[in-house]
Amino acid sequence: MSTVTKLSSTNYLIWNIQIKALLCGYNLLKFIDSSDVPPPEKITVANREQTNPAFDSWTRLLKLGPPLLPCIANQLAVTSNS
Repeated sequence: MSTVTKLSSTNYLIWNIQIKALLCGYNLLKFIDSSDVPPPEKITVANREQTNPAFDSWTRLLKLGPPLLPCIANQLAVTSNS
């Protein structure tokens, strides 16, 4: 059984660095810090409106966030127990 260490003024900084590094590694930090703006859902190509492939990719990546949280938590557990 693992123990959970509560955040405090002495361990917050290292936790913050680890979380940001993991989110950056999974290309998810931009969703947390709001630095990413979604591309337009539709684009016009040759005078025809169509679905923007960049929007589809952005949406798929956005949906990866919640399923990856347990993986990130496991990574933190491994890191903090090492």
